[in-house]
Amino acid sequence: MIRLAILILNLLSIMTLVAHADILEPINTVIPLSVKPYFLMGERIPRQEWWAFDQKAYFAITSISHDRNTIYLNGQSLISKPSRACSIYDSTVCYNVSNFYNASYPQFIASGFYSPNADTIISAGINSGYASPKLTVSPHVMVGIAKRFYIGDVERRNSHIIVEANSWLGGSLKHRPCYDSFDRTYYCANLSAWSDFNYQLSEQSYSIFIWYEKLF
Repeated sequence: MIRLAILILNLLSIMTLVAHADILEPINTVIPLSVKPYFLMGERIPRQEWWAFDQKAYFAITSISHDRNTIYLNGQSLISKPSRACSIYDSTVCYNVSNFYNASYPQFIASGFYSPNADTIISAGINSGYASPKLTVSPHVMVGIAKRFYIGDVERRNSHIIVEANSWLGGSLKHRPCYDSFDRTYYCANLSAWSDFNYQLSEQSYSIFIWYEKLF
């Protein structure tokens, strides 16, 4: 029993450190993955204001992004827009392929959330997709929910657990080959043989977090 108690205390200590650390975002993400920073601990506000705080609802935009030089899938960069491509077999063989990847419409990514009360956040995002002669990314959306539960001494509201999850829905890729004078097919971005080029038609992206935080 003593060893179990020590193990639980160590686990709680680690979770507390994680909760107080900055949320690590992938270096190429353009939208926030977590809404944890928007949950305000009850002890940080006067007790007489708790009821109004609990019932307060609001909407927020968390990010809007547009980049002409990068093609995005979900909330992360897929590839930089190809411009000059050189053969992976012979670096002296190069062509301008930028016209093959000119977008038919601007790609943008946006995210936001709606909080109906102090303990719930419903998040959403959109990727408008990308359309060009040699690459298409279909439009797709992100949905998520986060819920906060006070634990321990709930009269003080100085410790809570936040459970959140989000996922991108839809979003598929389609690459199209380039052709040489002999009608042979190539992957346009690096002029490799089309038979050597493989890619996933879709890519699932989701996040699940459990945060523990305590004020001392």
